[in-house]
Amino acid sequence: MMKNFLKCQRGINLITLSVAVIVILILTNIIIYNVKDNMEVQNLKNMQADIQNLRDKISNYYTQYGEIPANKNMPYTNTSGINVISQTTDTGKFYVIDLSSIDNLTLNFGKEYKKVTNGMSQNNIDKLEDIYIINEDSHNIFYVKGILFEGERFYTDYTVEGVDKEAVKLHTDETKEIWSPIYQTQAIYKDANEDTAIIPNGFQVSRKEGENTIYNGLVIKNEKTEDKYVWIQVPKVVFKTATSETDYEKIEQDLKTYTESYNNENYEDEYFDGCGIETKDEYDNLKNQMLSSIYKNNGFWISQYEAGVEEERTSVSVSLPIPVSKEGAYPYNYIKQQSAQQAATKVMQNNLSDNQIKKTEDETRSSLMFGIQWNLVLKFIETNGQKDYSDIRKNSTSWGNYSNASFDISKGKNFQDSWYNINNTDTKAQNNNVLLTTGATDRNSVLNIYDLAGNLSEITLEKSVNNKGVCRGGSYKDEGSKSVDERQEIDQEVTNNIGFRIAIY
Repeated sequence: MMKNFLKCQRGINLITLSVAVIVILILTNIIIYNVKDNMEVQNLKNMQADIQNLRDKISNYYTQYGEIPANKNMPYTNTSGINVISQTTDTGKFYVIDLSSIDNLTLNFGKEYKKVTNGMSQNNIDKLEDIYIINEDSHNIFYVKGILFEGERFYTDYTVEGVDKEAVKLHTDETKEIWSPIYQTQAIYKDANEDTAIIPNGFQVSRKEGENTIYNGLVIKNEKTEDKYVWIQVPKVVFKTATSETDYEKIEQDLKTYTESYNNENYEDEYFDGCGIETKDEYDNLKNQMLSSIYKNNGFWISQYEAGVEEERTSVSVSLPIPVSKEGAYPYNYIKQQSAQQAATKVMQNNLSDNQIKKTEDETRSSLMFGIQWNLVLKFIETNGQKDYSDIRKNSTSWGNYSNASFDISKGKNFQDSWYNINNTDTKAQNNNVLLTTGATDRNSVLNIYDLAGNLSEITLEKSVNNKGVCRGGSYKDEGSKSVDERQEIDQEVTNNIGFRIAIY
């Protein structure tokens, strides 16, 4: 009896032990799996934190120096395995980020950067994996080795907070707007062609293909107002006689020589009563600031669109809001020159957010365009081969909203007796006067500048030989033979076909 009991007891112990072992193995596997899972999650979060840290530091570096922290003699070319690189956005070369040039930086990964040395062969650079690389155009950052999570490998931080289990997709719609970080101080921007522009405090640079290089018409956006501007490049070689930024007369003469085809001796950038500036001294001072800025910075900004407003204007007696440079705005018409200049001046005063401090009162300024600036815009268009000389100087019907032009309108509103919404696509017929809201058709744009030709005649700070104001470009009531270069004296009557464009410098 005792013997049988002992046998039974021994059998129970063996069963219990086996069950216990199985349970322990299961628990061990669960713990190992959870530890592995947690490690993958933590690694992904660590990479995300690294890239966010790098993005902030590189944004500050770029704002200060106008270039990314990388050795341009040492590109990284082994990117075929990084399957989320965008063919639309990441169009430039890739470089290993120069971590030594970034202060106060602590990273979880990227340790192989220490192996990078001057003169290192391309083959050895491309063998590195535990490194962070950056695209020179988009400034997108990638971790070459990637982080494995649940069978998928992640190379950058474009995931939701925590862990996004779907593969990161950076391929973007080519029509989508993509913008740089906000410039917290005035700084130099250098594009893929090594051309430069000065970016004002509070603006962002477009990273969209076709808008991110100076040659094609670099576009910036004000972070606060969302107004957009295009950079007009003036090559340094233009200045044959001027040797300093205070050589005002020589700067102006050099610019006149450069734009000789568009000069007219009957119209000059000179003070006249009613121009919107109180005294000749103030006019001359503003003009000199404009000339000095062009000399220093090799260019200036103009509003991408004609000055616009949110509500339709019906007479000169209505209020004078701060103008905008946006697609789909009502034209800022029914305005006298004096009021136009005063409104244009307020644009930069309204540019900065409350938390952005302007370093100096005259760091950047806005006004109507001077005549020499209008000429420089035309020369920029001609030089970049976007329009023939005859399209600019003789007849601009092919790219402007003129009475004799015919084209499709795809956006915004059109005005004949009153304003009408565009329904899908409307057609503007020949010999039909139709005023459009800003940017209503891409046909009437060049180098990302809309409606320079036609739509509204635009007031400048030029004076005619008869001591009157001047407007340029012709309007929707004119024929295209009154080309974009055309000057017209401003009559006393205020109409709906005269407006203005903003310059900042």
